[in-house]
Amino acid sequence: MSNRNVMQKRLDKLREYIALLRKIGKHSKNKYINDSLIHGSGERYLHLAAECALDIGSHIVASRKLGSPGSYREVFTILGDAGILNSALTRQMEDLAGLRNVLAHDYLRIDHAKTYAVIKNELSWIENYIEAVEKFL
Repeated sequence: MSNRNVMQKRLDKLREYIALLRKIGKHSKNKYINDSLIHGSGERYLHLAAECALDIGSHIVASRKLGSPGSYREVFTILGDAGILNSALTRQMEDLAGLRNVLAHDYLRIDHAKTYAVIKNELSWIENYIEAVEKFL
């Protein structure tokens, strides 16, 4: 499978996660926070979206020999330094990497109101990331 096909599969999967998150975001904040199945689904899809975005970024960094990120956050920093992401999008995606770490490792202290806010207000970051990657490819 070509590099472009590998990337396109991941970009398509990322779009799928965004669509699912948008459906979850149709619930009220109160329903989201108080329903474990709903916030659990939202947080899982946020985690998967972050992992997918990181996988795409890591693939670009490695294939273009842009550096060796020491953390998930640095994947996006390197993409920004290479001009693939603008500075605002770089910071937003670095924040997504931080959220990914909370969802993966600090699950005892997840703030459901915060994850709801991300789902309601910040999915455009990921859509902008997809656009930037496609423009780069």
